Amino acid sequence: MQDQQYTLQNSELIFSEYFKIRRNTYLTPENKNKTYHVLDTPEAAIVLAITKDKQVVLVKQFRGGAADFVVELPAGRVEKGETSIEGAKRELLEETGYDGDLEFICTMSKGHSNSGLLQVFFCDNAYLKQAPEHTDFEQGMEVILQPLKEFINDLMNSDLVQNKPAAFAALYKKNIHN
Repeated sequence: MQDQQYTLQNSELIFSEYFKIRRNTYLTPENKNKTYHVLDTPEAAIVLAITKDKQVVLVKQFRGGAADFVVELPAGRVEKGETSIEGAKRELLEETGYDGDLEFICTMSKGHSNSGLLQVFFCDNAYLKQAPEHTDFEQGMEVILQPLKEFINDLMNSDLVQNKPAAFAALYKKNIHN
């Protein structure tokens, strides 16, 4: 099937604080209006960090969308003036206190209704450099070290692991498996 051209007819800002939600109305090739909601988010970076003794560095924090605490890879938005690798290193250090050499893995979409991009990084020499620097918003965040084999097993067999696509991309590119 050949891609058909949709023409943007309207874009309306619904909400603005850290994120923006747009309601975009397109004119289809059949001359009908079709409305989509788009979440505009800034560029973000995520890190699959592994210590020399094969422990995956994770964070447990409350996420409003899940209405619960979730365990996930360290990640966050890239600030203005930062490169994506600088943002990734900053987020890893702030959230976990860990540092190390980061390698770019890939760029991913954050989702079909999200305009932001996610830069995926890998680190296989993560080491504890300092105590995490949690902001007031991040209070209650917990650093978790999980054995690599257990982490891979959870990725394969659990719906509870967050950031699966980014983790799979890094593990695949680095040829890491059980």
